[in-house]
Amino acid sequence: MDLDKDAFGWRPTAGMTDKHGNLIEDRIYTSADMNRKLVLEKRDEAVAAKITEYLKPCPSLPPPPSA
Repeated sequence: MDLDKDAFGWRPTAGMTDKHGNLIEDRIYTSADMNRKLVLEKRDEAVAAKITEYLKPCPSLPPPPSA
């Protein structure tokens, strides 16, 4: 799954601050920075939703046998 921030990088707008009011360093953040130096909560929510969707059981398959 390619998210635009991972695929193309991300640069904050001038003077942009984080949710705590700290100034975000003005540079281009790449996929190597994601969730290490930079956390984009909306990005994480999108990834979690996609993983959850993938892990939902397929309705056409029978349930797994009981142990």
